[in-house]
Amino acid sequence: MHRRANNTAGSNAYAKAKERAKARSAAITLAGQDIAPLPKVGSASRRARADRDFKFFCETYFPHLFTLSWSQDHLRVIAKIERVVRYRETLAVAMPRGSGKTTLCLVAVLWPACSTGSGARPRPRVASRGRRSMPGDGAA
Repeated sequence: MHRRANNTAGSNAYAKAKERAKARSAAITLAGQDIAPLPKVGSASRRARADRDFKFFCETYFPHLFTLSWSQDHLRVIAKIERVVRYRETLAVAMPRGSGKTTLCLVAVLWPACSTGSGARPRPRVASRGRRSMPGDGAA
């Protein structure tokens, strides 16, 4: 009987240590996720335009990456990137080496993440009876 009492005391100590470790881990995770308050938007109209216009987003927020003028091929790829992000289309890009394909694609990933939701974010798709439809298109 004496042994059993020690085992119970040991399990209680283990459970308490486990709870302390869990609380410590949660506190560390929370501290790592806290990125402080977001700064105020400098220009609401600039931000709204950047949400709608990928080219403007690139030129405004990444001028150090996009230093040359846009070619017709770039403009076509930019228009396609906008459709890919908004409507979940697919994209394959073939352009000469050094023309900025990777840079455009990397910034395209940031565009919806930085968006306020007015333009760049993809519209949600709703599946209904095996058919994919967009909200408001009248499909059931």
